[in-house]
Amino acid sequence: MRLIQDGDTVTLLACRPGLFVSPGGSLGFKSEYHANDPISMEVFCVESGEAFWGGTDNSDDRAVLMVQPVSVYHCNQPGEILMRFVLLAILVAVSVGCTDAEWSQLSAYGAKHHVELWSGGKMVKEWTSSGKVLSESHSDGYYFKDDDTNKLVRVTGDLVITPIE
Repeated sequence: MRLIQDGDTVTLLACRPGLFVSPGGSLGFKSEYHANDPISMEVFCVESGEAFWGGTDNSDDRAVLMVQPVSVYHCNQPGEILMRFVLLAILVAVSVGCTDAEWSQLSAYGAKHHVELWSGGKMVKEWTSSGKVLSESHSDGYYFKDDDTNKLVRVTGDLVITPIE
């Protein structure tokens, strides 16, 4: 959990109901009850639960005491903010650097594909993959798991590979 500044420094009277930090560094809480009445506004020290006076001895001085409104930011883990920033930076880098063809390839990952093998201008064999069709790095072939037989298929030649949507 972290406290973050929520706007500019204001007088206690002008401060919205909620948490604030006093000039001395104390965490305070201003109630919504009588929030605009300098005499009866309800303001407390978070640490002790006692009435907050901020070193003043009267309602008028307390009302003009400058405070910093704050909000609570909940972090699940210490590195969460950094992790979110890194993920956002990666997402931006990927989205800026990808062409529409690369986006189509990424979005088709895991989707079934229709694979056709052509020879002499005629389709000689066809399959439906159970997922992504991958190219082999050491050859000009492709491989995938056949949806009908549940077996690995390796194929090379004139192919037409189309995602099934």
